Amino acid sequence: MLATWVCKWINRLPMRRLLLLSTAALTLAGCATSSYRWGATDDPDWAPRVGQATLADVTRSLGQPVAKLPLPSGDMKVRWFGRPLDVTEQEGSLEDYSVRKTETRAYWRDMRFDAKGRLTRAWLSDQRELAESEGP
Repeated sequence: MLATWVCKWINRLPMRRLLLLSTAALTLAGCATSSYRWGATDDPDWAPRVGQATLADVTRSLGQPVAKLPLPSGDMKVRWFGRPLDVTEQEGSLEDYSVRKTETRAYWRDMRFDAKGRLTRAWLSDQRELAESEGP
């Protein structure tokens, strides 16, 4: 019943208005589903340990960190190597026999600790700099 009403309503709209409504609907749908922050996902191994693990616990488990970044709030961001990540960039188009360029770079395991050394956030990131990396 609702579907037939919507179809009848759409048929009465001029084409420009229909195009405008479609574009607005798609834009809103895209914004509503953008909870993923580019370059970061929750770390499934360490996110459940937020509030319990300490910097010493994580260091014992993962080894010495690659980088540490003290923050003005007293917190600290710390980075460990997670795994290699292959990034492929396509150039050109199929008509001109494009070449694929593949770059291997690091997928980092980034964590944030409070001033007392407790884990407050854990995420995986493909950001090159620790300062740019933020959890989702």
